[in-house]
Amino acid sequence: MSLPKDVKVKYKGLICETFPTLAQEWRVRERKYTFPSPQLIQDILQTGCTLIKKAHRHSKEPDIEWKYNFSMAEHVIFTEGLTYSQLHGFRVLKVLVDNVAFQLTKQLKNKHLKAVYLTALEDIPCDAWETNFSGSILFVITALIACLKARFLPHYFIPTNNLIDCFSETEIEAVCVNVQCLRLFPLIVIQNIVESHGYDYAPKLINMVFENCKSFARTKDITTVFTNAFIPGTVRSVKVMTRLGFYETAFQLLRYVHEQMLLMPMIDDCHEKPSFMELFLVSLKKLHQKSSRIILAKLFDIRFKTAILNEYIISEEFFAKDILPWKMDYRIEYTKIPENKATDFLSLGDIFESLSQREFDKRNATLAGLALETAITCTEEAMKMDSLSIDELTDDSLKKEILSERENIERELKMKLKECYIQLYAISKLYNKLWPLQNHMDAIENLCEEFPEMTPIVCNMFRFIGRENKVKEYTAKCSLLLKERGGVNNLEYNFY
Repeated sequence: MSLPKDVKVKYKGLICETFPTLAQEWRVRERKYTFPSPQLIQDILQTGCTLIKKAHRHSKEPDIEWKYNFSMAEHVIFTEGLTYSQLHGFRVLKVLVDNVAFQLTKQLKNKHLKAVYLTALEDIPCDAWETNFSGSILFVITALIACLKARFLPHYFIPTNNLIDCFSETEIEAVCVNVQCLRLFPLIVIQNIVESHGYDYAPKLINMVFENCKSFARTKDITTVFTNAFIPGTVRSVKVMTRLGFYETAFQLLRYVHEQMLLMPMIDDCHEKPSFMELFLVSLKKLHQKSSRIILAKLFDIRFKTAILNEYIISEEFFAKDILPWKMDYRIEYTKIPENKATDFLSLGDIFESLSQREFDKRNATLAGLALETAITCTEEAMKMDSLSIDELTDDSLKKEILSERENIERELKMKLKECYIQLYAISKLYNKLWPLQNHMDAIENLCEEFPEMTPIVCNMFRFIGRENKVKEYTAKCSLLLKERGGVNNLEYNFY
């Protein structure tokens, strides 16, 4: 049976309740610091490993050779054994290495990075990831380079196994050269990565700081540097943060710059320093997006019980908060609604669905999620509406025709909901957050009963939010569905 190219098939294995003899050294070896903790070691040992039907590429008897697999143990480590900073560190390492070596025909896989990363964690104090995150990342990259130069990258649990023995000398050399470039020029690599993804404000910010540093070296005038670099640079950061939906962060940046302003010496021709409101209003005028100005103004009003939002809205316009019969989140309640669509839930749903897609394209998961949740609610309300009662109709054929039409409309609306739920999954994955997906899993499960072709993607949704019991349940449903349908052509395997 051939599977679509976008389906990642995992090996089925036999569970080993005890660790293999080859991995006993991992259990008893001395460690410098607190990773892994004694409790984590016990959890891993209780989890065990699996045997999968996979032979080494140089095996003389591939038909009878099996391989130890420690993916369950790694899952325990990454879900229970790492701090937030350590977990974030692995993601940063993967982004850096993947982007610096993307052009190579033979690249390092997750298993290689995990092996180096977990080994390095044993040689780095846990608190270093909080106090010196960048230095910790560079330590791991240096350890990776050492493994590549030695032509030996040890398996974390079985260090005698070389994970890169399937690489040729030329392939290892190519990977090593690229990773060395990352180690020698980390800032340039990071700048290239962010620019390739459309984020060019950081290099401009850095150039601004460097230019003002030159000026400061000549004049030692910290007030001028603060005024010409720190404040404008912060406002630029606020623009980026609001564009991506990080409104609380943007708000805190402005509060922080005002606190620093209060500590600065007074300028000779300045009688008093501006208040936070004055600084906030000046900064707000520099934001190009109307939605960002409205949301930050509303946030200011909520915090300080003011009414500056009134300066940024037109009272004659129709807003979602005035039309929809439920309380809305302050970040989308001022969405403008055309007057001719104010009473039609289907049209309102389309408006918010379009808004969600636009914000998703801009990587604003906050507005994309809130708008799509509103679109879902509007669609659900449209399904409840029954504009025509047929109880008193005496014409049976007319009754049947109306019922059939209603069923078709309901089916179409449920199809629309299905697409919305799949898009919710994509929004959650944008920044690897459980919201908004986890709030809708009950409704998604109910819909899956009517559209069983959703089973594989629902299984992946539960895997994403960490509901292992549901993952097992839906994995079994997938297997049953495959048997019933004799293939995967009718199943939705597009996992985004």
